[in-house]
Amino acid sequence: MTCEERKIMTTKTTEKTSLEIKRFINAPRDRVYAAWTDPVQLKEWWGRKRFERSRS
Repeated sequence: MTCEERKIMTTKTTEKTSLEIKRFINAPRDRVYAAWTDPVQLKEWWGRKRFERSRS
């Protein structure tokens, strides 16, 4: 195939990517939310002891 015969393929994505996690946790909503959003609490529950994480 020559350069002239090659076509450039472009992809446009119009859909947004999302992540939905559903799980029943027997705790008040504010505590569960804090566990997911507070870096100090997240550090206690997420990953191994030497696990590196970044905030976004």
